[in-house]
Amino acid sequence: MYLMTATKPDIAFAVSKASRTLETPSHDDFIQVKRILRYLKGTIECGIHYNSRENNHVLECFSVVDHAGDSTTGHSTTGVVCNFGGGVITWLRSNQVWPFQAQMCIMCSTLAKGNIFSTVQA
Repeated sequence: MYLMTATKPDIAFAVSKASRTLETPSHDDFIQVKRILRYLKGTIECGIHYNSRENNHVLECFSVVDHAGDSTTGHSTTGVVCNFGGGVITWLRSNQVWPFQAQMCIMCSTLAKGNIFSTVQA
């Protein structure tokens, strides 16, 4: 979890999703974790880099939703990531509390979370 939150936010979504089934992991769950480990092995030199020399002091926030990605419940997972100075400063991933009903409702909710999140963090 330290690796995910402090140094490698690019794996945050995959690790969070894989950790949902820790109590009763299946064979597919082990395959998923192996993929994450192979990715880490190939990206050892990658990480968060902040560049103070460039004049890119802009706060950027991006959001994403997987539209009913959980096939058992029909719930969606949303995510928001905020960058400043070329590096990730914070991120958020959450499960929607209602099943997938309308793409527009979930996208608006995700964008609102990102907007509120960037306002609070700024």
